Amino acid sequence: MDRLYEEMMWKKEAREEGFADGRAEGRAEGRMLFLISQIRKKILKNKDSLMISEELEEEPAIIQSISDCILANSGQSDEAIYQILKSH
Repeated sequence: MDRLYEEMMWKKEAREEGFADGRAEGRAEGRMLFLISQIRKKILKNKDSLMISEELEEEPAIIQSISDCILANSGQSDEAIYQILKSH
């Protein structure tokens, strides 16, 4: 009986950890999609990467990388840009 209980508790903990990991991953993806969207809007207003990084209070290198990807793939959606960035 103790072994069965231990196994059930282990599975419950593993499931909870999986849910927590999934939520954290979803939040990170959502934040990145929001950032991509904001950068795209600012690019359309002819703002350069340095100005965008200051306005969004993000590292210039990160903004530059995302801006370059958006400009190189201008016909792509924010989700597609995210997948491109994620694969690099």
